[in-house]
Amino acid sequence: LPPGTDPVYLCVHVRRGDYVNVSSRLVSDSEFAGLSAKFAGLVKSIVIVSDSPLEPAFRQQVSAGFEQAVFLDDIDAFGTHRVMRNARILVCSNSQFSLIGAMMNQQALAIMPKQWFDESHRALEEPINEVCDFQILA
Repeated sequence: LPPGTDPVYLCVHVRRGDYVNVSSRLVSDSEFAGLSAKFAGLVKSIVIVSDSPLEPAFRQQVSAGFEQAVFLDDIDAFGTHRVMRNARILVCSNSQFSLIGAMMNQQALAIMPKQWFDESHRALEEPINEVCDFQILA
């Protein structure tokens, strides 16, 4: 993270790059932005990691309410995973990469999508949802 970044930060993992090849549902930017806004005022810093460029409107929307916003959409996979593993609050995408980051981060409040797949693959998400104890009211 850039020097001076608060060590207590919200990390949002926005996965886009291989969506077409491996996923059947895309978590929208508005879903990530809406969830992030719920933590504005609770933590000073938000760090958004992504495997693809983030739209300027999305950057502006998720920055609101945070003293510091860091966007890492040109970082390698190792760096991305390290940022996720050190976050105090981690908002995951519907990816195994994100899930493993959450499982390896014992200090974080990890938040995962309730729906990982489209209707035709719902049985695949049952084991993931079984490890979740709470949901966030939208």
